[in-house]
Parts: sequence; C-alpha cells; structure tokens
Amino acid sequence: QGVCQLAICYGCITGDCEVTRLARDYYRHASWGRRLEQYKVSMVTGEKSAVVKVLGAMMKESAIPVTMILQYCKDYCLDQDEMLGRYMAVVLGEWPRGYQSVIQEVVGLLGTTEWIEKFFCDALEKANPYDYDRIGFLLEQLKSLGSEEWSPTENLLLLNRLKQYSRVSTPSQCELQFYHEHISYLIDTGNSLIMSDQQLPSQSKQYLPFHALLETTTAESIISAELYPHTIKVLLPIAEELQISSETCCGLAIKNEFAARQGGGVSVDSVIELISKIDDFSVAISAAKWSAKQFSQPKDADKRAKVLQKAQVLAKNQASSLSCTKRDSVCGITTFLHAVVNTGEREGFDSTPAVDSGIPVHHGGAVADGIQHCFASLHTASGVHWSVDIIFVHGCP
Repeated sequence: QGVCQLAICYGCITGDCEVTRLARDYYRHASWGRRLEQYKVSMVTGEKSAVVKVLGAMMKESAIPVTMILQYCKDYCLDQDEMLGRYMAVVLGEWPRGYQSVIQEVVGLLGTTEWIEKFFCDALEKANPYDYDRIGFLLEQLKSLGSEEWSPTENLLLLNRLKQYSRVSTPSQCELQFYHEHISYLIDTGNSLIMSDQQLPSQSKQYLPFHALLETTTAESIISAELYPHTIKVLLPIAEELQISSETCCGLAIKNEFAARQGGGVSVDSVIELISKIDDFSVAISAAKWSAKQFSQPKDADKRAKVLQKAQVLAKNQASSLSCTKRDSVCGITTFLHAVVNTGEREGFDSTPAVDSGIPVHHGGAVADGIQHCFASLHTASGVHWSVDIIFVHGCP
C-alpha cells in the first residue's frame, strides 16, 4: 500500500494518468485484500468477472456486514441494486440462520424498489417446500409490503396450522413426483434455492410439502395418507383451508384405520366418533354400513352392533327433519335396525359372510339381507341416490 501511495503521488506530479490509475487500482486491491483476509476470502484481481466472483464469496460469509458489501460495490463501480438483489438471493437460499435481519436491512436500504415484491414471490416459488420458517418469513415480507400475491394472510394461517402437525406417513409417490419435477425444473433453469433434487430435505420427516398442498391435484392425495382417528382433529382445519370436505376426511380416516390394522384391533369408539363428525346423512350412513362390513369376524359382533346402533341414531335424527311420508319410511327402517342390533346381541352372528354384503349372516342370511335392504331404503327415504355409497363400497377417495 505504501508503494502504491508513492506511485499515485508520482503520477500526479508527472501528469501520467495511466500510472495514477494503475497505482490506485493496485492500492484498492491491496486494501481489500487485507480486509478480506480476516474473513478467509481470497482477493482476485483482473476483469469485472473476477471482481464479481470475489463479491460472491463475500456474500456467503455471514460475518461480513452489509455495509462492507455496499462499500465493495462502490469501490469497484458495481450496480448496487443488482448486487444487493444477488446478495438477498444468496442469504435467503444458502444461509442456515440469521438471514431474517440481513434481508430486512437490505430491504430498508433499497427502499420501495419495484422488484422487491417480485423478488419475494420468486423466492417463495424456489424455496424448500418443507422449510416452514423460511416460507413464513417470505409470506410475512409480502404481507408487510401490502402484496396480494401468494395470498399472504390466508397462507400464513395455513402455515401456522401446518406447523402444529407432525406427519405420520412416509412421503407418497405423488409427493416424491411433485418434489422432483418442481425442483428439477428450477435446477435446470438455474433458479433453485435447493442444491439437489436427489433426495427430500430432512424437514420432510416432520412436515408436509407446503407448495404441493397449494396444488389441487396433489393436496388431497397428500392429506389423505395422513388421516387417522388420532390426526383428524388437527387435520380438519387444514383440510378446510385446502377446500377438502370434512366428509371426505372422516371417510378416509376410517378407511386408513382399517387398512392399518388389518389384523384387527380397530377401536369401534374411534370409528363411531368419526361417523359422528360427518354432517351429510347419506355419507354418514354409507360410512356406518361400510364400517359394519369390516367388523366381519364373530369376535367383532359387539363392535358391529355398536356401529348399527349408531346408524339407528342417525336415521332417527334424519327422520325428524323429513316430511311426514319420508319420516314414516325412515322410522320403519330404524325399527328394523333396532331389531337387527338386539337380535345380533342376543343370539350372535354366524361366521358365514352374505353375498355382496360383507356382513356375516344370521340364520340363512335373512338378517344380512335385511341390513342390505335397510341401508338402501335409508338412502331412498332421504332422497339420496345409491351412488353415494360407492365411496365406501369400492374404496374410492
């Protein structure tokens, strides 16, 4: 630096502008080399690309303050707004922590630059879908800017609910496909804030993918795998935000519980509680019918009886809201259900399954046939088409 200062003076005295320019360049390089040495950043001299490369290395060091970044841009005549934009992308994408205060400081320096809103929107699209903290921060920034992009108020509510839930299933093929397609595209275009698409981020063990839940085609598939009696309470408000009906959620929770406990052990109280959460009478009756069919073993006779008792209560409640003609029909059906339940409890069910019903028969199949007719009549009496029952008969979501 001392030699450079002498050369600067010499150039000024002799009027040699080239000597002065070169001496000042060397002085600037030497000065920055000493300053960056303490941060273990190597100073490289040369063309503008080399200068920008050094700046890129500086951006990755969280110990380097924003003021130092700005001074470097000024000394090397770099566009400050452009470089601060790059700095924000690096900080947001690569810093594991401490990015919030730095981003806010940079935004304060930039003021109301038009591209800030677009930057946060682009960053949300590129972000790790399992990094709820970073996603929440970006949504908060958009909200503070008064932006309507990404519906920050609604999505912050959804995100806060998602934070309260820890997933119970492994990522489905649908989820894996969504992640790899989305992130692969971003990597191919050089726009990803995620370094690799070879495996899911570690947060995927706890959280559901935020971006995939905003897609109608993938949201129900991902949520459906999580639905069980012990998760339904937390997931119902989330499903409501995603416009997935409570009937669908409760029905899938019942199906998942039976599928998970194929060897038995399904709690009939849990099943009945889920049926009680279904507001649509026809779907509730279908759920009761399907559940009764699953309790097909002789040892499950008491559980089957409880489900049928629940169906009886549902039918009575429905009858009170129907016209006289329909009410008489439903009341007659509930009387039959009551007789079925009492007979089943008193005499027991034979272990031979009835054709098409899935429910064990009693004395030649009369009771099973009656149950089948009973549920069909309930649909007819309530003015509901039989097709609703397909949800539970064929297992379609």
